[in-house]
Amino acid sequence: MAAGTHQEALPFEEQFANYLVEKVQDELEKVIWQGDNPGGAGNLGMFDGLLIPTASFTDANAATGSFPTPLTTGLSISNILEAIERIYVETPSAAVAKDDFKIFLGTDKFRVLAAALMNGNGLSSAGGQLNNYTSDFDPLRLIFPGTNIEVVGVGGLEGLNGVYGMSMSNAFLGMDLEEDASKIESWYSQDDRKFKIAVELTVGAQVAFPDQISVITV
Repeated sequence: MAAGTHQEALPFEEQFANYLVEKVQDELEKVIWQGDNPGGAGNLGMFDGLLIPTASFTDANAATGSFPTPLTTGLSISNILEAIERIYVETPSAAVAKDDFKIFLGTDKFRVLAAALMNGNGLSSAGGQLNNYTSDFDPLRLIFPGTNIEVVGVGGLEGLNGVYGMSMSNAFLGMDLEEDASKIESWYSQDDRKFKIAVELTVGAQVAFPDQISVITV
């Protein structure tokens, strides 16, 4: 701290601003996925997120010829590989055929998936590509064995017991100005002798074709 009893400037303003930007980004990511206006609590009530039309998504957990028995328990090491496989198989071909198709789940469930792959749960025991699969992947994304599909862990889905498959070109994020997402104002108020912060931005999210998004929630 600089010498003097009264401080009218933050000596660590840059570090504080960077921290605040990270927190805003984390919260905004949650709203982009889980936002529900006006029913969401706190920040989740700002605007509708990508998951609002979930009822119109393709249900990848329905009983089919490929998967006659739906998953009924929460995602775990024992069943998360099947959940990913269901998304891959049951998603409409119009979505999976696109180069930007990806499978999304929360960062917490991504760690469960990584553990399941390391343990070999659900993989072939008769040899072949899946049985001998090894992969270099960054902390939050990997190419699912036997496919060219990227599985991505995102903070915006943290805490949800679900897996989602969608092409990136089917999701849209609207903003007023690009710099709004990182615009932070700070000042020292003479009125009450306090530092104050203001962050303002205009954001909205939407999907074009809900039926081309697949979902498993258990």
